[in-house]
Amino acid sequence: MADLSRSDPVAKADIMVEYAPVELGQRTYICPVKSVSILLAPVQLQGATGVTGRAGGIAQRPMDVQSKDSQSAPLQTRLNEVVFDHYHLFRAEAHVLAGDTPH
Repeated sequence: MADLSRSDPVAKADIMVEYAPVELGQRTYICPVKSVSILLAPVQLQGATGVTGRAGGIAQRPMDVQSKDSQSAPLQTRLNEVVFDHYHLFRAEAHVLAGDTPH
């Protein structure tokens, strides 16, 4: 749960991540398998700027449009659900050689 103030462009933001055992390379790891985030923000008005992230956008009004009535604007709920699957195990070996050491 996000700790938001009244001046933030978002009224509420929460995220939940579900973890479960995942078998990778004959070993079991605890990995995220599902994520759900919810955002409650004012409906984007005509002339507003949009700040867009990878998983969606957050509507934010320009500073000169924000006023007391922005707190009474209708709110929109945005939901983002992500499923994590198709995990791959990556392994590598590295050898550090000093500059004066023969190969």
